[in-house]
Amino acid sequence: MASMQKAEKKLKKAKKKLQNSAELIAQLQAELEQRNAQIDGLQQQLACLSEARSTTKQTPQAKAPRSDEGLKRQDWKRFSFLRDRYEFHLTKQSKPKARLSANQDLIEAFGETSGYSPDELECILS
Repeated sequence: MASMQKAEKKLKKAKKKLQNSAELIAQLQAELEQRNAQIDGLQQQLACLSEARSTTKQTPQAKAPRSDEGLKRQDWKRFSFLRDRYEFHLTKQSKPKARLSANQDLIEAFGETSGYSPDELECILS
């Protein structure tokens, strides 16, 4: 009788572990699907931005070599400025107008070579 109870307890523990494992697997699969969707979205934005960049002519000043660190820092400043101005204009305007207004602010603050085309803006600020 005692061995029967021990076996039942072991069986209950095993079932509980199995249920917990199944729940964990389901959570991990849902998280994986969510991250895959995020990756797909980012890849689409990258492709769109790359396509828009390749169709935009660069001026000689924009092609000037800079250090990687300086380039990254400057790009991050421009992006942060553009994003902040877009969010500011978005409170008063529609998305397309807010993008153009933010781009105009960027050009005024960083110079004409720092602006983006409408296609690039749509990719960056979507």
